[in-house]
Amino acid sequence: MTYKVLMFHGKEGSPNGRKSSYLKKHPLYTAHIPSYPSNSGPVEEVFDECYAIAKNELTAMAPDLLIGSSFGGGI
Repeated sequence: MTYKVLMFHGKEGSPNGRKSSYLKKHPLYTAHIPSYPSNSGPVEEVFDECYAIAKNELTAMAPDLLIGSSFGGGI
């Protein structure tokens, strides 16, 4: 059995970062790490857009496990 994992990376992270790569390679997980504009400006300017992306991804995927790293946990 594999678990559907949805991960939101940190402000300066990416879907190709160390944590994201680990999850993608792990045999127990089918991981999805969406990209969002978190590192393109101050938090106040990108939070609403990142939140909307996260909400849509969460609804569409219905993951077994939700992970947020730093800024991604705040979303």
